[in-house]
Amino acid sequence: VHYKFPEVEDSIIKSNLASAHIKLGKQFSTLDLTNEKTRLVTDFRNNGFYYYRNDYISYYADSVNIPERVALLVVPAMEMPDRAHKQFHIGTVSAYLRKNVGVNYGRSSGGTSSSNQRATVQYSDSLVLNDLKMVYQGDRMPIKPRVLFKNFRFWRRRMFSQEKVDQTVSNLHSMNIFSTVRFTFTPRDTMPDNDTLDVRLDLTMDRLIETEVDFSITQKSNSQVGPSLGLLFSKRNAFHHGETLSVGLRGSYEWQTQKQFGSNKRIDSYEAAVDVSLAYPWIAFPWLNKKIYRYPTSTTFRISVDQLNRANYYRLMSFISEAKYSFQTNRSWSHELTPLSVSYNKMQHTTARFDSIVSTNSALYVSLRAQFIPAMQYSIIYDNSWNPAERHAMHFEGTVKESANLLNLSNSLLGHGYFEKDKKLLGTPYSQFLKFLFTLKNTFRLTDKTSLATRVQLGAIWSYGNSDYAPYSELFYVGGANSIRAFAVRSIGPGGYRDNTGRNTY
Repeated sequence: VHYKFPEVEDSIIKSNLASAHIKLGKQFSTLDLTNEKTRLVTDFRNNGFYYYRNDYISYYADSVNIPERVALLVVPAMEMPDRAHKQFHIGTVSAYLRKNVGVNYGRSSGGTSSSNQRATVQYSDSLVLNDLKMVYQGDRMPIKPRVLFKNFRFWRRRMFSQEKVDQTVSNLHSMNIFSTVRFTFTPRDTMPDNDTLDVRLDLTMDRLIETEVDFSITQKSNSQVGPSLGLLFSKRNAFHHGETLSVGLRGSYEWQTQKQFGSNKRIDSYEAAVDVSLAYPWIAFPWLNKKIYRYPTSTTFRISVDQLNRANYYRLMSFISEAKYSFQTNRSWSHELTPLSVSYNKMQHTTARFDSIVSTNSALYVSLRAQFIPAMQYSIIYDNSWNPAERHAMHFEGTVKESANLLNLSNSLLGHGYFEKDKKLLGTPYSQFLKFLFTLKNTFRLTDKTSLATRVQLGAIWSYGNSDYAPYSELFYVGGANSIRAFAVRSIGPGGYRDNTGRNTY
């Protein structure tokens, strides 16, 4: 295999030969020839050769000189235009932001928009900041300029790179506030020595308010029946930083259709919850919010309050607040970090029936009692399913979570024993544990229409120090159609026990 290209292209080829699709000793394949063209063009376009195309590469093959061997020569096509051999740099960059309208250019990332369509759009004002000209409709910029800067991966006087353009498009789409993202690259002039591309970005704002309604009626085997209603209101770009503000309301009510407990004719259960979250398409943390990330990032702040009443048993209130950061280091590896998550469970009322149950089950009592769960969590995820060339798709997720260890250490410095029991936070015991959870999913593509899928899950939790038992919300369970099908949903884990006869009861 021999490549014969001009000096600059040749140096690019030599620096990336390890990823070549055609190699010495490999079986001859026309598919590999096509893939090699695509690889070369991708490398060239990532190094400034904007006009390079697949049909600008030719192959010459000699299968006669050596039996059962093909000598392959890879060269530029003879009809290749001169401008395809030229490296281009970025010139002026302009962004045109228009309001949401019924007509747009489609959800696209390249090509040239119709000049007639552009001519009919009237813009209100413009501003120039950091080499970026922004033209917009309305009384104010629909999004803060620095939020756009966070998503750009190419700038003025930098060499053109298709990879950086694609990353910019991906970042802008991930903000979920634009219905159209379209780049247009135009040569500054027609002179032979021109090496500058002026860039125009057309953005159309999406519909930014969404409402979801979920209604259902449930009938259970314990003769309880009732409706449930969920409402979710979302405002994207709520404060002009690309963030999404969501408010969720959830409620359910169940009543007893048969007499079961003593003289009670009807026993009612209900649940009411409110969930508020604010999600940013960038890292909302001092010093880290200004850093340029190669892949999309996100930050989510969440507060949730849940009031649960289980008739004839207990009434429980739960409060959760957390901050979560998500980012990628490459296309396959991603990370999620929750530096602080605080859960608070308050048992407001119990009945004699419930007390009689927990009196013989201390683990259940401790798991459901009033307690704080101040936790930290980190997850690492590997997923190569984005690559269609992989016949073996793998998804791995590893999570480690700890609760109250830093708090317990600070209490130790104040004179309390590290393994001392019943230490409290604001008058309420706090839970202390260390938890690991690993999930491995494999999909082996046997044929174009047949795949073999496997899943392995492993979890472990260790309660120590201030806790003898883990909180109920942290325990493990399996069972059901999407888990171990031979068992009912959640029947292996919390809620499953053996009665006096030794039979499994759920």
